[in-house]
Formats: sequence, structure tokens, C-alpha cells
Amino acid sequence: MLAGGKFRSLGWSGDQCPICKSVQPFHFLGEPRRKEIWRQCGACGVPIQVTEELRGKLYNNRRDAERSVQTLASLDNQVRLRPPEEDRLGTIRKVFELLTPLVRMNRRPRIDEPTRRCAWATLLGSLLLLWLASYLATTTGSKLLVAAVIGLPLVGVTRTVYLFLRSPHYFVSTTIATWLARALRSLKPTAEELDQVLQGGKAGGEPIYRMVTVKMLARKLRR
Repeated sequence: MLAGGKFRSLGWSGDQCPICKSVQPFHFLGEPRRKEIWRQCGACGVPIQVTEELRGKLYNNRRDAERSVQTLASLDNQVRLRPPEEDRLGTIRKVFELLTPLVRMNRRPRIDEPTRRCAWATLLGSLLLLWLASYLATTTGSKLLVAAVIGLPLVGVTRTVYLFLRSPHYFVSTTIATWLARALRSLKPTAEELDQVLQGGKAGGEPIYRMVTVKMLARKLRR
């Protein structure tokens, strides 16, 4: 998930997750080359880039962070006593801003799981057809096998390249859209509100506003 650099553990600390809304120990990770700090929720696993000063004490391991009952209880009270959100559009926009760095980091094509599966299926299927073609070379169906031997790799390679190029969109439509819906579900945003946030964000050029659609989020929110 945190691609493009070597991240090292900085420690653990309790906080409220802006995505799943639970109070959990967070794993803090640092990327020295880009001087970035990320925190990953211990419950839902969503990584969020840290842009503010670290709050609370960092512990060496998760168990010590879980033992900081006083800190976690204090945060839990803050969550329960927090007043309802008044600026709905601002709240929706904040969720998008939290996930914007993650989309920006994964905006380039990469070999993800669908691409890998398609590549392996193409390779194994081609080898199987080659074996069948050599075994049945003298039969009347050999011409069909030869056509399959030529056609399958071509179709498979084309499909693999397509999935590779579409991998950023797949990441957004599955992982990012799921996290957005989880964070926004309690707010129950309307299609009009989502469209306003997406249209307003496109002016900034961030890929998340171009790749996420109202229909995509509406489908996730209904689940």
C-alpha cells in the first residue's frame, strides 16, 4: 500500500481513526528519503499521512500502546461527546483530503493482484495449449489447437497490459472507494453533496477527484 519507498517503524500511539471512527492504536511509519510520516490504523489498516504535530506518546510496540488506557479512554470520551458536524461539505471534503496522498502515491500503473493473476493464467494456459498441440499434432483438430496457441497468448497479453494500465483506477474503485464510503456512511451524504465536492476538487488537479465518481460511492454506501 505504502509503495515507492522504504518505511521504518516509528512506534505506536492511540488515536481515533478518521475512517472507521474507532479509537485504536496507530502504527506510525516514517519514510526518511521523502521525510514523510504515516499512521496506520490498527483496526481497519488504512494509512493516513501525518501533516500535523504528533499527539501523545509513541510506544515501541502495539501492546504498550494498548496499555495506555487513560489516553484511549480520554479519546473515546471525545468521540462520544463530539457535537454533530455542521459543515457537511467541509467534512466530506476532509475525508477526501485524508486519502488524497495515498491516491497520489499509487497513481502510476503497477502490477497488482488482477494483473498478476491474468499474467499467470496466460502463461499457464499457453504452456498447456502448446503441450496439447504437440501431443495431438496428427489429429484433425490440430489446426484449431494451433489457432488457440496463437490466439490465447495474444488475448492474454492484451488483457494483462490493459489491467496493468488500469491498476490505479482499480485501486481507487475498490480500496479507496470502500474507505471513503466507510468514513462517510454515518454522514449519509447525498449525491448532490458528493458531486459538489468532486467538482470543486477537480480544479486542484488531484487524481482522487477525477477517478472517484458519485455512482461509485453511492454503490459502496448502499452496502
